[in-house]
Formats: sequence, structure tokens, C-alpha cells
Amino acid sequence: MQGLRHWLAHGFALVCVGLLVACGQGPAGNAAPLVPARESGPAGGGAGARTAPSLQHSYAREVAQLGHAIDAAWRLMAGQPDNAQLRLETFALHLERSRLRGGYEDTRLAQTLLDNVAKIPNTLPLTCLAQARLHLMLHRPGAASASLDSCGATLDAVEGAVLRADISFYEARYEQAQEGYRALVNQVGAPEHYVRLALFRSKTGAAGEAVALLEAAEKRTYGGSASSRAWFRLQRGMLARERGRLDEALALYHLAAEELPGWWLIDEQIAEVRRLSSDSAGAQALYQDIIARTGRPEHMDELARLLREGQTPEAADSWIQRAQALHLQQVKSFADAATGHA
Repeated sequence: MQGLRHWLAHGFALVCVGLLVACGQGPAGNAAPLVPARESGPAGGGAGARTAPSLQHSYAREVAQLGHAIDAAWRLMAGQPDNAQLRLETFALHLERSRLRGGYEDTRLAQTLLDNVAKIPNTLPLTCLAQARLHLMLHRPGAASASLDSCGATLDAVEGAVLRADISFYEARYEQAQEGYRALVNQVGAPEHYVRLALFRSKTGAAGEAVALLEAAEKRTYGGSASSRAWFRLQRGMLARERGRLDEALALYHLAAEELPGWWLIDEQIAEVRRLSSDSAGAQALYQDIIARTGRPEHMDELARLLREGQTPEAADSWIQRAQALHLQQVKSFADAATGHA
């Protein structure tokens, strides 16, 4: 139970505000998100502060702890068939693990949990918002909007405004999205609202403002986890890369890796900088290592691209075939989410 309580304490806050750029690609192609936990204490160091990484934190450890929490939750649910709240808490844990690991198995289990809750009487107010979040995570903005509509008067005004702005972003209604995000920053000002506006501005040509907004979000994030600190450094590195500052980007990625060693999302960004720096061999080696750890077809695609651009283009064929088979398998189960990647 201690593991479950730990993840419910900060994992739920992470995942419930992390769907803007979920599944590895948002409406404008951003990287998979990890947004900070909510405010919980006095102000600490901001975006420029250095925090000594704990040797206890690593990607593998975070995933393992989350797995223990999920296993404990499922054991509890077996003896509490009508406990809707426990199922919604476990739903959040599955979305958090999906964010960390990638893939779709956790989203499938999350949907199963929502389906189970829907069978319990009088639970629509509990499930409509969660269902909207899951739809948006799976790139189904129309279905997400319909789920929000079904909430009726029970819909929390702030959470509803957040998801409405996200849906506008996904559907390329940028003026409405910006109005929604700026209203949230000005009227509520939680860290995740700054993050959303930052990611929006980074994809609409205002990298400088995006950096400032990320710094404001991190300053408002008290007691953040190692994964949230890593995410902030990762995002700032991506902004630096987009502005052509490859050395700065690489330095920020390495700072992110110090916070959460072994996270494949950081390593794929390092591989991209190596590619842009004409270090094709280094990029290939890193992608091969990532593929061995994750088996994700997107990384096979990137490795195939490097091989086709190199001295042995025929070596790309087997990776293309492997990636194609995995993409098609994912599309069969999660067409909306997987088609863009495929």
C-alpha cells in the first residue's frame, strides 16, 4: 500500500495535466510530456537551480515503483467490486505508466477500468472527465469534447477549461486555444497552466516566451519529483535545439539524464542532436540501444533513416519491415493514436 499511496500522491497530478502532448506526439509534434506535480510547499530553486540528483532515482526504479503500486491497486479492486474511486485512481496510475514507458497496453487497461466504473450506478460525474482525458491522450478530440459535454453541471470549471483549450489546440483552432491557456494562467496560475501555454507558444513561433513560461512553471513547482525535474530540462533542451543551439540542447539533455538516468525519451533527443551534428555513427548506436530497451517502432524508423542516408542503405530494410509490422499492429488496436506515428 505504501507504493500505491506514493504514486497517488504525485503521479495523479502528473498524469491528469499531461495529456496536451501525450503518446509521444502532440498536435504540433512535441515530445511526450511529463508535467510537474502541483504546488505543495514554499518556493524553491527555479529553472536555473541545480539540484543534486539522488542515486535512488532512475527511470527503471520509477517504472518499477509504479508497477508495484498498480499491482497493489488491482489486488485491492478484486475485493472491492463497487469501489469506483479506487478504479479511477488506478486509471491515473496506468496513464502515468503509459507516459513513462510508451506503448498502448496501459491505455487499454485504463479504458477497461473506466468501462468497469461505468457499470457502477451513478458514476457518470466521476468518469466523464477521465474519459475525456483518455480520448485526448489517444488523439480523439471529438470524442473528448463529447465526453466533456456529457459531464453537464458536474464538470469542474477549471478542469473543463483546460481540456477545452487542449481540444482547440489539437484541432488547430489556435486563437481559441491561446485564449483558453492565457485565461488559465491569469486566473488560476497553477504550474501545469504555465506548462500548457509554454508548449503552445513553442509550437506557434515564440520560443523565447516558451522558455520564460517554463521557468515560471518550474519556480511554481515545489517538491517536484526527479521525473518532473528531468522533464523541464528536456523541454528546455528541445527549445534550444529548435533554435539551432545544439551545444546548449545537449548540455540540457545531459542534465535531464542526471535527474532520471535511463529514460529513453531523453536518450532519443540526444540521438537527434548527434544526427544533426553529423555524428551518424553515434546516433545509430544510441538508437540501437534505445530499441533494445523499448522495442518502439518510431525508433526503428529513425535508425532506418540514418542507415539509408549512410554507406549501407540496404541495412535499413530489415528495420523498416520490423517497424511496419509493429505500426500496423498498433493501428489495429488504437487507430487514432497510432496512425500519425505509423
